Amino acid sequence: MHENRREAQVTKQEEDIQFLIEIARKENAIRELERILDTYPARIAAIDREIATLERKLHQGEEAIDKWNREKIRIDDEIRSDTAAIAKKQAEQVSCKSNEEYRARNLEIDFLGKKVDKAEERILEILDRMEEAGREVAAVEEKINSEKDEMLSRRQSDVDSMERARGELTVLRKEKEQVLARLSERTRRFY
Repeated sequence: MHENRREAQVTKQEEDIQFLIEIARKENAIRELERILDTYPARIAAIDREIATLERKLHQGEEAIDKWNREKIRIDDEIRSDTAAIAKKQAEQVSCKSNEEYRARNLEIDFLGKKVDKAEERILEILDRMEEAGREVAAVEEKINSEKDEMLSRRQSDVDSMERARGELTVLRKEKEQVLARLSERTRRFY
């Protein structure tokens, strides 16, 4: 009888050892899943930042084009105003009564002409910058169109994988608890 109890004790210890090995495997799997789960938020945030950066670049490019366009409109208005002033001064020049008055009108016309020339040069610079900004915006739009869907797909894949890993983690923890419950009371106290 004493030997039967001893054999039962050895069998229970061997069974507990098998349970402990199974628990250790589950704990390793749990730690690995937790490690993997810890990486997903950073990966998802990096994708979100990448998308936000592209959208910010697009917005900045569009704002630059709008700024250049507003400046071009303002300069166009100045050119129209100065051109009208030149025409008016030229018309007044005909009615000048003295050389001094004629030269004064001529200086005003020259000054306005130079101002118009500078404004036209500035418009050419603005048009170049608008064209450059337009190319940059088009490149960013192209990148967004080609990469955003892929980024969103990667992001969704990470979100789905994270949810699956959480589910697996829950299952592993339950399985571990079930194995723990099967340990002998004596072994469980040491665990």
